[in-house]
Amino acid sequence: MKFRIWLLFLMINLSLFGQRGLIQYSKENGLISNEVRDVEYDHNGFIWLATPKGIERFDGQRFIHFKYDPQDSLGISSNDIQSVVFDGDKTIWATTFNKGLISIQTEKFNIINYNKKYFQSFGSNRIQAIACRDGFVWCVSENGTLLKFNPKNRKSDLFVFSTVKTPDFNSLFFDEIETNKLWLTSSDGLFSFDLITNKWKKYRFKKSTCIHPKLNGRYTNKMTCLTQDSKGNFYVGLNSGGLLYFNQYQGLFKSIRIKIVDLNYEKISSIAWRDSRYLYLCFENREILLFDTKTKEYVRYEESERSTVLPYRIAKMGSQLAVSSSVSGLFIHDESLIYGKKLKPSMKLIQVKYSKKGRSGYQLLGTSNPVLKKIKGVGPTQITLNGLMDTKTFYYLKNGGILVVGGNGMILLDSDLKISRKMLISSYQSIDKRVQNSLLVGDSLLFVGTLDASLIRISLKTFTQTIVYKANQEEPSNVSKENFPLSLVGYKEFVFFSENDQLYRYHVYSKKLDKIRLFTHENADQITCLTICKYHKLWIGTKASGVWSYNLKKATLVNTYNSLNGLKNDDIIQLIVDSESKLWIMNPSSIAIVNPILKTIKCLEKRNGIEGVQTMTITPDSIYFLQGDSYIVSSSAEKLPIPKLAIPYILQIREMNGNARFTSQKSKYMYNQNNLVFEFGVKDFSNSENIRVNYRMLGLDNRWINGTQKNEALYHNLPSGKYIFQVQVIDGFDVRMTSYSFKITKPFWLRWWFLVLSSLAVGFGIWYYMRTRIKRIQSTEQMKSEFSLQINELESKALRAQMNPHFLFNSLNSIRLFILKNEVDNAADYIAKFSKLLRMILNHSRQDMITVYDEIQSLKLYLEFERLRFDQDFDFDLQIDGQEVLDCQIPPMIIQPFIENAIWHGLMPRTAGGGKIRVSFQKQLSGLYVMVQDNGIGREKAKENNRKRSLKEGSVGLQITKDRLKSLTMRTKKMNEFEIEDLIDENGLAIGTLVTLYFETSN
Repeated sequence: MKFRIWLLFLMINLSLFGQRGLIQYSKENGLISNEVRDVEYDHNGFIWLATPKGIERFDGQRFIHFKYDPQDSLGISSNDIQSVVFDGDKTIWATTFNKGLISIQTEKFNIINYNKKYFQSFGSNRIQAIACRDGFVWCVSENGTLLKFNPKNRKSDLFVFSTVKTPDFNSLFFDEIETNKLWLTSSDGLFSFDLITNKWKKYRFKKSTCIHPKLNGRYTNKMTCLTQDSKGNFYVGLNSGGLLYFNQYQGLFKSIRIKIVDLNYEKISSIAWRDSRYLYLCFENREILLFDTKTKEYVRYEESERSTVLPYRIAKMGSQLAVSSSVSGLFIHDESLIYGKKLKPSMKLIQVKYSKKGRSGYQLLGTSNPVLKKIKGVGPTQITLNGLMDTKTFYYLKNGGILVVGGNGMILLDSDLKISRKMLISSYQSIDKRVQNSLLVGDSLLFVGTLDASLIRISLKTFTQTIVYKANQEEPSNVSKENFPLSLVGYKEFVFFSENDQLYRYHVYSKKLDKIRLFTHENADQITCLTICKYHKLWIGTKASGVWSYNLKKATLVNTYNSLNGLKNDDIIQLIVDSESKLWIMNPSSIAIVNPILKTIKCLEKRNGIEGVQTMTITPDSIYFLQGDSYIVSSSAEKLPIPKLAIPYILQIREMNGNARFTSQKSKYMYNQNNLVFEFGVKDFSNSENIRVNYRMLGLDNRWINGTQKNEALYHNLPSGKYIFQVQVIDGFDVRMTSYSFKITKPFWLRWWFLVLSSLAVGFGIWYYMRTRIKRIQSTEQMKSEFSLQINELESKALRAQMNPHFLFNSLNSIRLFILKNEVDNAADYIAKFSKLLRMILNHSRQDMITVYDEIQSLKLYLEFERLRFDQDFDFDLQIDGQEVLDCQIPPMIIQPFIENAIWHGLMPRTAGGGKIRVSFQKQLSGLYVMVQDNGIGREKAKENNRKRSLKEGSVGLQITKDRLKSLTMRTKKMNEFEIEDLIDENGLAIGTLVTLYFETSN
């Protein structure tokens, strides 16, 4: 029974090696202090550390320090940080030794210090423990007082346990099942505080509350930490070592003793769940181990890691465990990145092979006097191979036997796996004959390469040797050619081997040796390894140019895989093709797994626990990575873990010439904030050494800029416009990118509204100037027009003034004739009519225009006046074409001169009586037509009468009338004219004169 328990423990202990892979970060990596007192994750997965020299934020690549500076009022209040807690939102809370609390916003890095110096209501500057929920900060002070602190109003509520002695509380935990409870551990038991009723309850660990009363005397009530399981019960760590399981519903404790002797009575300072079954237990300054809550067994890390870590606190997020050490800095362990189990056998593992059908398998162990150890099938459990030195490999033979090859020869085992024959070099010191590489062809031929640069063909039936190839050496004969040939591989009836950059092909049956020239002078590279796949393709590993593929049928060479298309390194150490035709490529920093069909590359490296691998072996059910005195083995059926890709992020943006700092939430900058520094980082706790970081400003940078060794990008004098700053992380074929979009606004004099307003202002100015100019011109023109009108009016008045004396002169002459003739009655009647006409003329002379009706009244009076003067010797007729004619406007006394000429120059010279004058008024669409017609002697006859003024020269009245019409046209901008026409009969004799006056009117 004891043996079974020991074997079970051993198996558990061996499975622990799958928990290896702790990656250390210390002052050498940029950590401010190797003494890390506490560790915590925020919601973005960044790690926050409490140290005696300040607070650290870590992303796996870069530390950001928060340190006390007496010159900086916005910095933290103290460097002596005791613990850090994340509130679940966006704030990290840190406790100090005697300076109260410090809050740091995780995104903006805004810092607020809370202590009695600044806030009198703050409870205490000495905080023992802290927890956060619903925006409140719960603390316990050094004197055991529970404080509920509200950061918004910066006030505290105090709750004191009502006993004479106040408990020494040291940790707080909010119940995840009964959310109204707060649990507190102390040196005097476990306490609960009801957040609703504010009532306390104490649970003391003693015999009466313990399911197993047989307690070691060293177990006390000094509790340090606790965590809750899915049932709502608690695992409690003790200051003096060991665990307590507390059922809160029964109020009972159960002790769980530590079964590891060297961890008895060691303080458990921190607890975290690995999954629903396993707990991580942190033994302060000793080690971390896994506790199986079902079997109550413990799983330890290997000795080298236990002695290195010396943990103080632990924090868990997802599959990642962060460990703070009091002397060694920070350790990170990610369970999801580990590939396989690490084992350390008693003898060095050389090779692992299975028979062709996979029914049996052996491990070759040891370099001197090695052994074959069975791992599967029938046969001896262990076969000792005495005399064989510097073991290389072994081969399964078709008859069931095994051939083991060493540096000093070989041992042949028969089908019963008993030694049947040995071929050993008598003197192992004969270095030039030492075997370095070998290849079994069939069951009868073995090809080996020796240090004297020879390829030897050995018949297994007779153990006779034939030199197939011997390299030409310029070195002395006692100097061997190291590791010749570097690789041997068989394909059908051919054996391929290499020497430096040269490939050779040897035909097994014809014994013909061919030299295949692969490389040109430009791409020549040393061949390091060879392997064959079933697609007639020879894979060639090189020292500095990656992996080449050589088509054996087409004799074509292609550089297929290198550091430019997915490999971590171009130095190839080993090539293997597995049963799925995947190509495994090993180089110094990683192992790449290539799917040539899908053209995908995935890498195993240090973060996967793969480092220091010297060679690898693939068997039907396992994959072995040999690491000197240990090896890693993984099931071939196990899926390759997908490495957690590094995540780029933009930390903040700051002005180059100022102290202003902005978060990536800011999206707009002023035109004078165009000298910007972009601080970026990469969150990667896998310690990958092969990631590449690039950045660019989209639209400004034509290509990606290498930012692997940088953490900021500087851009000077950015023009206004929209930008996208991008950070890219490349890990093999995996790429992840983050972007930050922002805008630099234009200066106000370049903005659209300013340009529009400026254009409007300029346009308005031009319009106003033009308008003022036009108004000025119009005013000038108007003044000129008004002046011209005034002149025309004055001219018209002057013309009328000229006409009135002319008319008066003629009328007074007529009165004089009446008096001379002694025609007193006629003279009196004439004077009466004259006075009436004169009054009418004087009234009309004050007006510029009169109606046709008023003009007709004047013309009637004038014609009657003239008939009286000429003894009723003519008749007159006034004709009107419609009533609308009477309302038309014409100048006063404009027709009178034509009637006067018709009477005096047309009718009076007639020898026969019957003179007649007809005046007609006609309204047309274009204007008013006035026609004055007489039946006088005509103008030609009138010229012959030798009167004082001929019509050709124009009488005074006609000239004045002509000037008046011209003036009227200028003033009214309307046509006003007259035309005189001689009337003749069919015989060409004058029968009168027709005068037509035209006055343009508005339609």
